[in-house]
Amino acid sequence: MRFYGLDTLRALMMLLGIVVHAAYFFTVSASEKYIELYDTSLLISYLQFFLSSFRMETFFILCGFLSSMVLVKKNRNYYIKNRIDRVLIPLITGILLISIPFILLNEENFTLKNIILHFWFLITLLIFSGISITDRYQNILKSISLRSTLTLSLIVTFISIPFIVITKYLPAIINDLNFIFIYKTVYYIPYFTIGYYLYIHKDKNYFSILKKPAFLVAAVSLIVATILQILSYQQHDLINSFYFKILNISINNILSLSLSLYIFIFFLSINKSSSKVTKFLIDSSLVVYMVHYPIIFIIEPYAQNFNSSIYSFFFICTLTFIISFLIFKILKIFKITRFLFGIK
Repeated sequence: MRFYGLDTLRALMMLLGIVVHAAYFFTVSASEKYIELYDTSLLISYLQFFLSSFRMETFFILCGFLSSMVLVKKNRNYYIKNRIDRVLIPLITGILLISIPFILLNEENFTLKNIILHFWFLITLLIFSGISITDRYQNILKSISLRSTLTLSLIVTFISIPFIVITKYLPAIINDLNFIFIYKTVYYIPYFTIGYYLYIHKDKNYFSILKKPAFLVAAVSLIVATILQILSYQQHDLINSFYFKILNISINNILSLSLSLYIFIFFLSINKSSSKVTKFLIDSSLVVYMVHYPIIFIIEPYAQNFNSSIYSFFFICTLTFIISFLIFKILKIFKITRFLFGIK
């Protein structure tokens, strides 16, 4: 059985990555360097806040679901080879051919965080892939109930909060290690695990059981999270409170968990077969993910010619899409580049 809706979801999440990163220059919380260049936009700020609340979380639910499916339908050796070809090799390629040149061009320091750049996703996915092939992980998920899985997921998600709070007290190198290898792993493993669990127990029709509750919790938490975000954008006195920060993170965690779960289940229920456009977006998704981030920063100076931040934002998004897709088409021509960038 092929889950056609997940093809659409994967393509959509990839496209939204460019939107989220392009919005960086125009949000209320942008660095002073860009605030001086552009008028900050509340509309773009809200857009980035909303998309960031579920995009990566949904990605990891999708990754967990597809990982479980490959392991069940194929075998462990096939899965390991797939992870090497589609994750490990592109990770090494990205660091050597994208991150390091990006650092040199921007005269950045060779810190661990700069070297990894936005490839933390591939590192985290490798860690989860290693965990998911163990018999203990699989046996636990086969034996526990849905309620236990969701409860544990929520608890682990909240355990990630201290890793956020203590970052400002840590030395730079320790902070980078925490961000890349600890915080990201602790925060996202519940999402990967939920996706993995849902495929194992797909015959129990958990999708229809979860859809309505996930939607209701997501709707309520979105309203509360939006109010807290408005207070944050308005520089309200409450935002300096330690308890406000904990509350804000907690509500956002509940929003991310419920909203990403609802979105995943919603697209899972779509039975319409994929179009040629969707197939192209899926085939190009890994390359677009790898190259779009530096492209955005290369394009950004040319967006300063516009009088409106909205126009600048659309200019960056549009040109990044076009260039990223062109790069994919070029890389697909040669066997060596298909191998290095994990192109099927």
